[in-house]
Parts: sequence; structure tokens; C-alpha cells
Amino acid sequence: MDNENGEEVILNTSEESVDLDTTQEESEEEFDWKTEALKQKQIAENQKIRAEKLERKAKEGGREVVKETKSSSASTEDLYALMKADIPQEDIADVREYAQFKGISIAEALQTGAVRSILAEKVEQRTVASATNTGNSKRSSGKISDEALLANANSGKLPENDADLNRLVQLKMKQGAGRR
Repeated sequence: MDNENGEEVILNTSEESVDLDTTQEESEEEFDWKTEALKQKQIAENQKIRAEKLERKAKEGGREVVKETKSSSASTEDLYALMKADIPQEDIADVREYAQFKGISIAEALQTGAVRSILAEKVEQRTVASATNTGNSKRSSGKISDEALLANANSGKLPENDADLNRLVQLKMKQGAGRR
């Protein structure tokens, strides 16, 4: 067979069609429609069961569902309870998390022993941290002024290091020389 340009073109359609037929059969064997349909049907049944459970739960305990669907922002009563209890801002998240976990309001959570103990522990940690000097403060050189050194020596408290003791002797000698 010749094409328009005068070149000879050989068509081998029988081999190509055989190759296409075998690849289609292989792909159909790999993808089993029945098992896929069964899987999809099972997923749909599971979702239906879940939806029915949620509907039953909503009918039985409507109050609990309303609390779960509330946004994470606290109500005015909860904010008032937090302010009245004088809860630090760092601890509000813990109280809110506990209240959501238990499914109760923040005001109710503040009255539980667990929240009280958590808050008491955090207050104690803050007081210990503030009392502990964690800064990089440099110690003073420990050099006592001449007046303080003389006053301590007159009261009977002598310096412990040699440098201060030598200074005290020098000061006493100057004092004695100045009196004559």
C-alpha cells in the first residue's frame, strides 16, 4: 500500500489487534467488579449504622450533643466562672480541655477535685519558679567599704579573708596616726 507521498506503508493490523485484546482481558481479570461492589456496599452500610447511632444518641441525650457541637469559645457563664475563680490565662486551656473531655461546663469543671489539684500544682510550680533565681546575675566582688570594715571590726566582727584583714590594719594605722 502506498501513501500520498509515494512511500510504501505496511499495515500489520492483525498483530496489533491481538495485542490490544490480550491487554483488555488482563486488565479485566485484575479488576474484579463484584468484590469492588461488595466493598462499596459494606462501606455504605457502615455509614448508615453510624448515622443511626448518632440519631439515637441525639434523641436520648440532646443536651450532650449540643455541648459537643458548640464552638470552642466559652460561654459568658464559663468566662464569669473563670474570672471569679481567678484562673491564670495559662491554665484556662487545661480547664477547658478537661471540661470538654468530661462533657461538662467549665464552671462545673472548676468545682471538681481533679481540676482543683491541677491548678494548685501549677500555682505551686509558679511560686517555686519565681522564688528560684534563674537569671545570670553576677555576684558582687564582696569588697566591703572602708567604713563598713571599720564598723564591723569595732563591733567585734573581723573579716575572714586576708585582703580585708590587711585593709583593716592599714585603716586602723591611719586612724591611730590621725589622732596623734
